Amino acid sequence: MRLAAGRAAFRHWRRTRPFWAGLFVMAGGGFIIAPPLAPIKAVLTGGPAVTTGIAVGVVLVAAGVVFWIRPVQRVFTSVVAAAFSVISFATTNFGGLGFGMLCGVIGSSMAFGWRANPPADDAEDDGADGGRPAGGEPSREDVPDDDQADGKHPSDGDTGEPDP
Repeated sequence: MRLAAGRAAFRHWRRTRPFWAGLFVMAGGGFIIAPPLAPIKAVLTGGPAVTTGIAVGVVLVAAGVVFWIRPVQRVFTSVVAAAFSVISFATTNFGGLGFGMLCGVIGSSMAFGWRANPPADDAEDDGADGGRPAGGEPSREDVPDDDQADGKHPSDGDTGEPDP
């Protein structure tokens, strides 16, 4: 019972933020960080490529965390993550051998396009909107009879001038 409640709570949390986008961006950062941290002596003497690889990877992992904890900041963060993912191709070991860059670009684009699900309306249409159509314009039946004397609806483009 407790496991089911935990899974339901995690599912609710996951659906209220760009979860998979954050996961992809963090995986991309991991792919970019991994080669510079490999225990190879030649890699340790790599110089600026090691530093930029670690820096870009840390930025991408941080962007993934921001997607999870602050989903309202997703637009700016996704632009930064996409830029760093593309930059990683030139500044690090081909962007984590291409996998890190690809994961970062896919995840940042997913976060950029993510929208929160609106709360579901459980109640059926009870007529609280006055019987108006979904567009918000009054229907022809809502217009008083004195305005319908000429057979025109106010939203038909009538300017109030007599017809020629």
